This record gives sequence, structure tokens and C-alpha cells, in this order.
Amino acid sequence: MKGLEPVLAKELADLGATNIEIGTRAVMFEGDQKVMYRANYECRTALAILKPLVDFQIKTQEDLYNKVVNMAWEKQFCVDTKMMVESFCMDSVFTHTKYVSQRVKDAICDHFRRLFHKRPYVDLETPDVRIDVYLYKNRCVISLNSSGDSLYRRNYRIQANQAPMNEVLAAGLIALSEWDMKTDFYDPMCGSGTLLIEAAMKACNMPAQFYRKKFAFQHWNDFDTMLWRQVQEQAVENIGDPECEIFGSDICEENLYIAEQNIKQSRLHKDISLSLGDFLKLDPPAEKGMIVTNPPYGVRLEVEDLIEMYKNVGDKLKKDYKNWTAWFISSDVDAMKNFGLHPSKKIELYNGALLCKFQKFELYEGSRKKSKA
Repeated sequence: MKGLEPVLAKELADLGATNIEIGTRAVMFEGDQKVMYRANYECRTALAILKPLVDFQIKTQEDLYNKVVNMAWEKQFCVDTKMMVESFCMDSVFTHTKYVSQRVKDAICDHFRRLFHKRPYVDLETPDVRIDVYLYKNRCVISLNSSGDSLYRRNYRIQANQAPMNEVLAAGLIALSEWDMKTDFYDPMCGSGTLLIEAAMKACNMPAQFYRKKFAFQHWNDFDTMLWRQVQEQAVENIGDPECEIFGSDICEENLYIAEQNIKQSRLHKDISLSLGDFLKLDPPAEKGMIVTNPPYGVRLEVEDLIEMYKNVGDKLKKDYKNWTAWFISSDVDAMKNFGLHPSKKIELYNGALLCKFQKFELYEGSRKKSKA
């Protein structure tokens, strides 16, 4: 996700990746098979791990077909595999992304048909293997998607409220907050509980994909069952109890019920405490701690109500949350000014299609002169 590239780069470095290069909405790296398995299983802020196969230039549409049909696809996966081709196309000889996918699919099927007189089955719903095609101007990169389903799908969410936060974004916000996992954590507008679950998983050192059973690389010809089992076992051995308390609350009873169900599904109900109530009326759950939250945006609230809400939240923070650090993400930057607090840090991120600011507010006892922004 845009804005999380440095976070992902650090995660990959910690897992043993080398030659890391940060791009736009992507991080390139090198690593062996174990690093690839670990990246899929443990990375909290990756959406997919792609393994490039070829990088070449084309001048015509037939150049793409001819290159793909002659690739040794039988070395990558077997003919009985269910496959899917996903493409990105911009400023090239192709004018339609779906047509790129169609031509690549045809070429792969024709390659297998020449060798085995049969072709792989195309499955757009539950494919075993995903082929990724990146076509920009004359350059074409074809990769295998080692992840399969997007890595934001952690498989702990069984219900969601009207606007659930993406799990990868939630993990990214927690990483950007530089939470030390020893300070108590609180989400006072927890919705379906995504930030709470991601915080608890991080505090327990639980792999991001602990609940997932299937990855695309398990259908590759070079899949190493023993190595994969070793990666899982080593990661699970590092799981421990959190060194802090994790609290969540929400004014909406339905939201809190949904959060409770998701937290039970994640088996983290012993590590997360929930309470029903209005943040403005609840007492702080601890003497000090870290707030990370995703308050309502102007998308579903009238502007006047939103401004009033932010003003009241700011007053509550100043009155009752001294010695706390609070992080808020919102697409309504003007409304956030009504907190009446000076942010010590601002980070630009996207929540879906919405450009947002993730802002840090350091709260303190007594008064302090604020420098003019």
C-alpha cells in the first residue's frame, strides 16, 4: 500500500531479504526459497509476494504471445493445475488489460497442449497458480504470485461492519506508530476490531498468516514441504504472551459484537479487553498508553457533526489522557484541526481510495508552549 513501502522494506530485511529496493507501492528484494516462504507467512504489510520469471521488451502484440508460448511453463507447475492470469497494462501496444491476460493465458495453454496434448484449467475464482503480467510501454515482466489470495486476508475476520479497515493498513499504522508492545494499547473506536487483533498478533509475535492454510507456492513444482514446515514451526515457536494490555471500545453495540466474534475467531480473546460505550464518557483504561484509532470520516457523517465530534475528542484527550500518545487516521484533514492539538508527526496514507493523514498527538501533564506550524 502507498505509504507503507518503508515499513515493508524493514520487515523484509528482518526476515533475511537482501538487495532491498523501495519503489512505488512495491518493494524489490532478493532471497532464497526460505525467505520467500517467510515473507508470505510473517510479513504484516505485504499484499503479495511475486517471483519474477522473465523481463523482456515487446514491439507488437505477437511479441508477447511468442515469448510466453516458448517459456518452460512445465518446470513451474503441472498441466493439471488450475491457473489464472492477472495483468497490469499502461501505455503499451495493448489497449486493454483483459486482452493481455487472454493472450498470455492462450500462450501458456498452447505451450502445454504442444507437450501433453492437454491444457491447464482456467479458474478465476479459486486458482492454484496465479501468473502476474506487468506491461508498461515496451517492457513486460511476467511473475508467479507466490501468495495466491491477497495477504490482507488473514482469515480471522468472520464478520465486518460497514467500513472495515484493511488488515494490512491496520498493521502498517501500528508499525508507523512505533508502538513498543510494552505500552498499553487502546482503540476507542474499534469497529470490527481489526486494529486490536493486529496489535495483539504483533504483541504475541504471531505470524501474520497464522490462520491461513493455502498459498499459491504450494502448487509449484519446486515446493519444498519440509522447508515450509520448518518455516512454520520456527515462527510458531516464537509466539508468546503479550507484555501489555490491549483495550478496545465502541459506542455501537453491533460493532462491538462483531469485534467480539472476530477476536474469538482469532483466539486472542484472552489478550484483548472490550467495553461498550462512548469514548467521550468512558474513563481511560490505563494511566498511560498508546491510542491508535480510525474515527468516522466525513463520508458517512455531516460536516457539522464531524467537526463537533473531533472537537469533543480533542477536549477529552486534553482532559483525561495526559501522558498518552494518540494516533488518528482520517481523510478529513480540516476536521482534524478541530482537535485543538498540535500534531507532532503527519504521515500521508491511503485508506482504500481515500487519501488520509495519519497524525500523532503527544499528550502531557500541565502546559507547554506550542511552536507555530
